[in-house]
Amino acid sequence: MKIIHISQNYIDGWGYQENLLPLYQKKAGHDVVVISDYAHLKYTQDNELINKILAKGNMYEYDEVKIYRIKTFFNASSTSLFCYGLYKILKQEQPDIIFHHNVNLSTLPIATRYKRHHPHVKLYVDNHVDWINESKNKLWHVIFYDTLIPWIVKRIGKDVNYYIGVSPLRCQYLNKVFKVPTQKVRFLPIGCDTIGAERVIENNEELKQKYHIGKDEFVIASGGKLNKTKGTIALIDACKDLYDNGIKLRLVLFGKIEDEILQVATNKSWITLLGWCNRNITLSLLKMADAACWPWLHTTLIEDSVAVGTPLIVKLSDNVSHFAKEQSGIFMLNGDVAEIKNAIISIREHLYEYKQNTIRARNKYSYIKLVHSIDNESFYNY
Repeated sequence: MKIIHISQNYIDGWGYQENLLPLYQKKAGHDVVVISDYAHLKYTQDNELINKILAKGNMYEYDEVKIYRIKTFFNASSTSLFCYGLYKILKQEQPDIIFHHNVNLSTLPIATRYKRHHPHVKLYVDNHVDWINESKNKLWHVIFYDTLIPWIVKRIGKDVNYYIGVSPLRCQYLNKVFKVPTQKVRFLPIGCDTIGAERVIENNEELKQKYHIGKDEFVIASGGKLNKTKGTIALIDACKDLYDNGIKLRLVLFGKIEDEILQVATNKSWITLLGWCNRNITLSLLKMADAACWPWLHTTLIEDSVAVGTPLIVKLSDNVSHFAKEQSGIFMLNGDVAEIKNAIISIREHLYEYKQNTIRARNKYSYIKLVHSIDNESFYNY
C-alpha cells in the first residue's frame, strides 16, 4: 500500500509522530513517502542540521522513506498560505492513503482536491492542537482557529475520511473549535517508539554507572525545553526537600535548559545537568530513570518514557488520560511541590507495580499497534 504523509514539520532524525509513523509503516511493508517543505526547517534552530538537509536536495531517502521538499510561501510556525509542487507529486506517487499532519490553509485543500479526483484514496487529517498549546495571539486565534479552519473543514467535509486527534483533548478540540462533526473524529495517540527503545541495550545499572550515578540512588528524569512554565522549579524544590530529608535521589535534567532553571539547579550534588541530547541518548536517560516527571505540561517525551518502561509523574489532563487509565505512573491534580514529593515517594515504594503497568501501556500504544489500527481503521476509544 502506498502511503503519503504531508507534514510541514518533518525534521530528519527527530522523534515526533511525523517521523516515527512513516518509519513503522515502512517496516510493516508499506511504500511510504513524506512530503514536507524547506521553510519550517528554521524552527529547529540548528543551522548545522538545516544545512545537511538542504544539501540533500528536493528528493532523498531517510530511514528508507522517500522524502520530498517543496516550496511554501507566507509561512507561520504551523501553517503556510501557499505551496508549490504538491499536487504534481501526488499525481506522480499515486497514494492509496494520504495522512495529512495538522489542519492548515494550503496543503490540505490540495490533498482534498487530489482525493476528489481519486475517490478510492483514504484521506486522514490529524490534529496536534488543544487549548493548552494553541496560539496565544488573540487576533491569529480569531482569524485562523475560529474562522478559517472551520470554514475549510465545512468545505472539505465529505472528502476527509477521518479527522484524528493525537490525544483525547485534541479530539475534543477538533469538535468544539474546528467544528468537525463527532462522527468524523477518531483517536490515534502519539505512539511509543518500541524499536528506538530496544536500541538502548544497557540495563538500568549499567546506565547509572555510565552517568556516574550511585546504584542506590532513585533517579528522576525530566527533559526537553525546560523553563518555569513546565513546572521544573517545583520539581527541583520537591527533590531538594526529599534529599534534605535523607532520601537518596538524583534528578537528571537534559535538553534546552533556560537560565532561570540553571540558576536554581547548578552546583547541586544531587542534580545532573546535561545539554541537548540526540534521540538515542534521550531514550537511554529515560530508561535509566526510575520515574520521569513533567509537572505541568505535556511533551512527547512522555510517550518516550512509556516506550522504555519508565513510570510517569505528570499532571492529569486529557492529553495523558489514556495512560492514566493504565495506571502507568502518578497523575497529579495540581503539580505542586507537595504532590510531586508524594508521587516520588509512592513510585519509589511501589516501583515494580508501576513499571509493569507502564510496560502494559507501552505494548497497547506502540507504533506497531498504531500502524495496524490505521491499516484496519480500528482506531482507539477516547
